[in-house]
Amino acid sequence: MVIDEIKFILNSSAVAVDNPKGLIRRVWIWLTLLCCLRGGNAKWLKASWLKELDDGGMRLELPKEKNHARGIKDPYAESGSSFIPPDIPENAYTPVADIRRYLYKRPNNVDADYFFVSINTPKNIYRGDWYLASKLGKGTQDTMVFIIL
Repeated sequence: MVIDEIKFILNSSAVAVDNPKGLIRRVWIWLTLLCCLRGGNAKWLKASWLKELDDGGMRLELPKEKNHARGIKDPYAESGSSFIPPDIPENAYTPVADIRRYLYKRPNNVDADYFFVSINTPKNIYRGDWYLASKLGKGTQDTMVFIIL
């Protein structure tokens, strides 16, 4: 992707941060772009793998298996680290702020600590409870890029 294509996506109403669907899509885009997530990595991502850094950035520590399957099964396998730089003041594109907003809206008691969770009912969204404590469905994640584009 070139810069203009990324800006086009980030400026789309499909990834607006003022609603739960848009915010989850925007965070998915940020993590996919900045952390080079591929295949099913986003589906198995755990919230505890994302750490805030002292400089205002974030680090995603993605455990790896020898064959790069999800999760650590080999105790001697190395993990892969991806760094998300701190947001630049006055910049319209703020990945760290967007991720923090998502984590703030996401419940703390999520099943198995999955990062991406299901969207709540309109009634609960209106009350401020945007997300459920259950994992986002496989079909929803599989079609995420098509919905955004």
